[in-house]
Amino acid sequence: MEKLVSSWFNVRPLPEAYVFPPEQRPGKLFFPQGKSIPVLDLGGQDRKETIQLIMKASKEFGFFQVTNHGVSKDLIDDTLALAKEFHAMPAEDKICECSKDPDRSCKLYTSSGKYATEEKHYWRDCLIHPSHSFEKYMQFWPAKPVRYREVIGKYSIEVRKLSSKILELLSEGLKLSSGYFSSDLSESPILLINHYPPCPDPSLTLGLARHRDPGVVSIVLQGAVHGLQVFKDEEWIGVEPIPHAFVVNIGYVLQIISNGKLKGAEHRVVTNSTDARTTVSFFVYPSNDSLIEPEKALVNACDPPIYRALKFKDFHVDFLSKSADAEAVQKFISSRKMEKLVSIWSKDQQYLPENYIFPPETRPGKSIIPLCTTIPVIDLSKASDQNRSNTIQQILKASKEFGFFQVIKHEVPPKLINDTMDVFKEFFDMPAEDKVSFYSENPSKTCKLYTSSLSYDREEIHLWRDNLRHPCHPLEECMKLWPEKPTRYREVVGAYSNEAKKLGSIILELIAEGLGLESGYFRNQLSESLLLSINHYPPCPNPSLTLGLVKHRDPNLITILLQGDVCGLQVLKDGEWIGVEPLPNAFVINIGYILQVISNNKLKSVEHRAVTNSKEARTSAALFINPANDCLIEPTKTLTEASNPPIYRAFQYQEFLMDYISNPTRRNQ
Repeated sequence: MEKLVSSWFNVRPLPEAYVFPPEQRPGKLFFPQGKSIPVLDLGGQDRKETIQLIMKASKEFGFFQVTNHGVSKDLIDDTLALAKEFHAMPAEDKICECSKDPDRSCKLYTSSGKYATEEKHYWRDCLIHPSHSFEKYMQFWPAKPVRYREVIGKYSIEVRKLSSKILELLSEGLKLSSGYFSSDLSESPILLINHYPPCPDPSLTLGLARHRDPGVVSIVLQGAVHGLQVFKDEEWIGVEPIPHAFVVNIGYVLQIISNGKLKGAEHRVVTNSTDARTTVSFFVYPSNDSLIEPEKALVNACDPPIYRALKFKDFHVDFLSKSADAEAVQKFISSRKMEKLVSIWSKDQQYLPENYIFPPETRPGKSIIPLCTTIPVIDLSKASDQNRSNTIQQILKASKEFGFFQVIKHEVPPKLINDTMDVFKEFFDMPAEDKVSFYSENPSKTCKLYTSSLSYDREEIHLWRDNLRHPCHPLEECMKLWPEKPTRYREVVGAYSNEAKKLGSIILELIAEGLGLESGYFRNQLSESLLLSINHYPPCPNPSLTLGLVKHRDPNLITILLQGDVCGLQVLKDGEWIGVEPLPNAFVINIGYILQVISNNKLKSVEHRAVTNSKEARTSAALFINPANDCLIEPTKTLTEASNPPIYRAFQYQEFLMDYISNPTRRNQ
């Protein structure tokens, strides 16, 4: 038992086996203590209001603290004191006290319990044992400290009552039957006592890595020392220790039962260099044979189940088998999130789920949108001869009047176009297990697959689309992160990216010439970043009620769109929507908002959207040509003068992009 951190923690420096990779370390950043984590008074008189507050916290945070909960302060203090006393005992006493159970249901371990096989160790020791039923398990609990069984027994009874109370409130909030959770769904509670000794360098290690709890709900007594952090809106928030309060954590099983209405939030534990931290967690687990699935009362034709049914035993074994491997845990969680992809659950769907139905004013409706015969189609083969001037005039006219045009005879080989579209369709048709490693709602992930938007869990209405996106410049570096399946993905999409980039450069050069700018004006930071975004819109049961993409302008310089042979793109012109007709091997060119700014409004970035259809899947690929993040965007001085002053202030592209992403309602302003 010499591996117990509490036996040797006074070492310098931090052992290499405890130093996490840079991207997982907490670092030396200050994390704000949890002012935004809700604190709920369970002793309040208004039951309805209490339920509303619990539901709101469970949906938005997946965490909340409770006060006035009915567990006596003396019992809380005694429990925490005994937990600390246990971990302060000599190692040989702890070993002896945790070696009585032949099934090892009561055990003491360090790190994750997989010390011999894990690459990095957690800075913690842990005592774990079942807390129900007493007749079966209490005989295997530690007999030292002398009052351990007496106090922890009383504590387990009181906290189980508290968990039942909270689950009853959640049940009522979800409109489930009274006593819904007082069944095999809460039959197997577990008590876990974590001990985190002072650490020589807290910036390099973790007490527990980022994870979700696999149970129904967790009741945590965290003591007076900071350490628990919750991941919300892409940042870590510290949970403030409140005397005699409990932290309540929605487990992943409850997220499944609620069909995603409640949130099993990611959290972690950090260490500190001055104080030992001891916590007591009460995990409410279902019985092993309990079938875990979205509750039928919470699903219907308009709100179908987004998780498959499975026994808790199978779910838990799979979860625990990956618990020491952060990457595997993330993949496991992603595999569950993957079930949200429209392409996975929408097959044979007869009714549109309610959370895909847009308000009447933004629905496409049943009116027939005419395919536009007036959006210009420009022959680029004439740009290299005596007709170059005429081609430039056509492009400028289209960019001023429509903000959109199509190009044909553009030198991108038709075979490459067809191969590229085939590879994209093949990607979305692959089994879920072949795509799971790319599923992520983390904006910082380079190559990612997601559904609707990156704000899926926060948005009220979802888009009817799945999306794969990744950068494609510099090509050699970016390609390493792309999918390896389908087998020709990297080869074909790499060749396509090169050709589409050349096409973008040709069009930008013609635009520069038409605006009277010097040759090569856009061949710099203004076109440094290339992003490929592949949208997949499965057949939809009711296209009149939903959208693949809402009305928006593109926030980039210019977009090169390969839209395939299925209608779906619509452009807003003179207050009316017009459909963009798919032309074989043509590209749709879209003026981005940045080019509108640079041209001082001489060119027009136009609102557009994507609609769905009930018969055919539609796959499209947009190459976004973007400026570098630190590029200064402003009207070019060549196009401004006293009689035509700049109508936009100068700004960094990153500043603009962050505002665009964080303020969806301003995207069409």
